[in-house]
Amino acid sequence: MPIFTLIFSRIFLGEKVEVVDGFFGVLCLCGIALVAKPHLLFAHEVTHEMKKRLFGTGAAILAALAQASIYIVIKKMGVSVHYMMNVMYLGILGIVLAPIGGFVFGERRWHMPNAAAEWLVFLGVGFFGLLAQVFISRGLQLCRAGLGAAVTNLQIVFSFIFGIVFLDEIPSGASMIGAIIIVTSTLGVVWNKTTPSRV
Repeated sequence: MPIFTLIFSRIFLGEKVEVVDGFFGVLCLCGIALVAKPHLLFAHEVTHEMKKRLFGTGAAILAALAQASIYIVIKKMGVSVHYMMNVMYLGILGIVLAPIGGFVFGERRWHMPNAAAEWLVFLGVGFFGLLAQVFISRGLQLCRAGLGAAVTNLQIVFSFIFGIVFLDEIPSGASMIGAIIIVTSTLGVVWNKTTPSRV
């Protein structure tokens, strides 16, 4: 989330954070909340399913903190370290730690894909995940951490669109408003950071 990256970039990198950045960061959080699960915000009764979703939201916030930390580390290393090195070490740690994490969290069996479609899905996850890490690592070397994090928020909108196209997930009105807010706040941050008088 850009709000965490903005804070960390100010503390650890000394990047200038303006009031406008904070405004768009908070605005984007509001949009994310609307897209994620609006009924959690507006429901009168909290069901067991909602509690599970709230737990998932908490885990996602922790993931956002970790991701913001990654952005800061990559930016701190700068261009002195080739961006593919970041991707390589992420893969190595994933190979080592993923089985351990699966065992700790209750996964005791190794599952192999049984059909071509399953292989296609797993290979697709790996391929596009690799591309994402490559572009994130390189992009963060070339721009400010806060700007890079803001632009990555568009992944929420793309997921939103892909859900409609490929999964027949029809969004609610609140989710539509949230997507518009995310796009608006992201464009606002990009404009603020790229306007010559503000760089």
